[in-house]
Amino acid sequence: STPAGSTAGKPKAKGGGGAAPSASGASCAGFKNQTGITDSTITIGNSSDISGPVPGLFSSAQQATKAYVAYFNSRSNICGRKLSLINLDSRTDAGADQQSYQKLCDQTFAAVGSMSAFDSGGAATAQSCGLPDVRAAAVTAARNQCSTCFGAESSGDHEFSNSVPDFFVKNYHDASQKAAFLYLNAGAAAENAKTQQTVETQRGMSFVYSAGIDVAEFNYGPYVQQMKDKGVRWVQFLGGYQQAVRLAQAMQAANFKPDIFLLDPTANDAGLVKS
Repeated sequence: STPAGSTAGKPKAKGGGGAAPSASGASCAGFKNQTGITDSTITIGNSSDISGPVPGLFSSAQQATKAYVAYFNSRSNICGRKLSLINLDSRTDAGADQQSYQKLCDQTFAAVGSMSAFDSGGAATAQSCGLPDVRAAAVTAARNQCSTCFGAESSGDHEFSNSVPDFFVKNYHDASQKAAFLYLNAGAAAENAKTQQTVETQRGMSFVYSAGIDVAEFNYGPYVQQMKDKGVRWVQFLGGYQQAVRLAQAMQAANFKPDIFLLDPTANDAGLVKS
């Protein structure tokens, strides 16, 4: 990865005693009940953006965590305890993320699989209570700086993978010199778009158009017309798949057909295909 602008925690202490080991070679010595742990359960929590301006934005993060808990409980236990899951809605809002993490601090042993476009909200809360927060990804600078927060999809603060621009500069060079970057002008999308575009420029791409689109904006036609007027051949969009569909429909309506239409992993959702 390349840092944008360059030229090139401690988890909760665990305690002791009781049930028989649940796996060969494992020991439950020193294991005891505490916040989120009873004689029969270990409670974990997930806080993801379910409601808000993009309904269901990260519902798949909760579905995945729920599926894992069901799978684990059907096959195993930890020192005689099954997993229990609390699901919370961070509502695509930093304040709601903070409120969710206060509840998780009070009720759970750890947070698992959370995903929010405004994950800066609960960062200080998670760290202050020592809550292990094993997220789907940390997408803002504040969350990356939280010492008890860890993204399963590792992301560096103000970094972006070289392989993305390198691939296009090599294989679609002409298109990469007529690039446009559009992004949802809110939360992590706005923050990460600037980093990604900076890195892509450093790796040899040339952007002729860039624009943030407000969450409440429904008419994407003017953005498409700007791209047509500037001869754009490579389009990157950073935001929810719902907005990506809206942009794709506007491009289709204007008969605008760039060589490349690149979306971020949020688009890896069945809803995109259905839409």
